[in-house]
Amino acid sequence: MRYPWLAGALAAVCLVAVGAAIFIGLRTGNAAAANPSASAQAPAGVSAPTNSTGAPVSLAPLIAPEDPLAQPSIIPLENRPKVVFIGDSITLGTSDFANNYVGDRSWFYALVNAPDAPVAFAGGVADNGINTSWMAEHVWDALSKQPDMIIVLGGTNDIAPGADPASSLANLQRIVDAAAQAGVKVAVCTIPPSDKPNVDDLTRAYNDALKNWADSTGIILLDTAAPLRGAEGIGWAPNLTADGTHPSAEGAVLMSQAAATTLRYLSQ
Repeated sequence: MRYPWLAGALAAVCLVAVGAAIFIGLRTGNAAAANPSASAQAPAGVSAPTNSTGAPVSLAPLIAPEDPLAQPSIIPLENRPKVVFIGDSITLGTSDFANNYVGDRSWFYALVNAPDAPVAFAGGVADNGINTSWMAEHVWDALSKQPDMIIVLGGTNDIAPGADPASSLANLQRIVDAAAQAGVKVAVCTIPPSDKPNVDDLTRAYNDALKNWADSTGIILLDTAAPLRGAEGIGWAPNLTADGTHPSAEGAVLMSQAAATTLRYLSQ
């Protein structure tokens, strides 16, 4: 070779390049492992149900048919009423509404993802720690998504010693009135129990007032709290709460089942 030193230099350059590629590959792989979202997009609501870890799940039908050999009643996705969900952290759960993702700790996860889901997810308006006043102020955010129905679960953060459920019901009435102007139906949900006896007493009083209000006004009531309650209707049933306030994934499915039963009757 005319320039013997050149072969050595080229070999050194190749070794450096290969080493850099391996180093970059390792860093990229480690980053993806530490942050799975870096290499995977959140699923789009009803199209690809996943659990809180991002793994695919298979949901059982929400409503067991009377004939055990019968198939669940499937409503084509395009025919399901479009619903926007308004609420607090019980509604928000592990969801990312901005990216149309419904996580399995949102109480309505199965309601929009089960094979016999009666409604379709059209959006969510929710945040942690907010009360029914906030929900009433943001109802137009929900209506801007042009739903067929709004489902509201609110009141947990309204409850306090001496608080009057009437003020919460007045906020819910504001939501109903705004929706009526847009020709949109509203359904309201009873709120989950509490593991604190004094708070649970207030929760049951709130739910009783909510039921009376819904009955007197003709508002659709979804008794999502009923399947969560323990013996004699006190506190939580075992394994249905993550922290004494929010439902576990199992509890959320029971809430969806309770809502689906009522919504299914409405569509008949």
